[in-house]
Amino acid sequence: MAYLTAVQGRLALYPRRLVMGLLDGQYTAMTSGRSLDFDDLRSYVRGDDVKDIDWKSSARAGELLVKRYRAERRHTLAFVVPAGGPLASAATLTQSKADVVLASIGVLAWIACRHGDYVTVVAPGPNGPSVARPS
Repeated sequence: MAYLTAVQGRLALYPRRLVMGLLDGQYTAMTSGRSLDFDDLRSYVRGDDVKDIDWKSSARAGELLVKRYRAERRHTLAFVVPAGGPLASAATLTQSKADVVLASIGVLAWIACRHGDYVTVVAPGPNGPSVARPS
C-alpha cells in the first residue's frame, strides 16, 4: 500500500464533467440482487419472496409491488508483472521499462481501490511466481 500512496501523490486525474452527487461516477452492477441500494418497484410475480413486497406502495397502487435492489459487486483485479530480458531494457534514457510497468500497475490499482475493488499482484519470485492475497 505504500507504493499506492506514492503513486497517488504523483497522480492527478481531472474529471471531464462536474460531479453532481456523492456516488456519481461509480459503476453499477449489470444484475439485480440483494444490497442496500434501492433500484425500483415492479409488479409481483408468483414465486417472488414475500419479504420483498413493499406494502405501503402496494396499498397506494392497488396491486402487489416488489422492491428491486441494485446488486453490489466487487471486482478482483489480478495484475501479472512480466519478467525477462526485454523488460530490463530502457524505455527512455532516464527510465527503465520495469519502472513504467510498475507505475502503470500502480495507477490502475489505485483507481481500482478507489472504486472499492480488490487488487492482487502476480510477480516473479526466487521460488517461482508469487501471488498476493486480494485486498
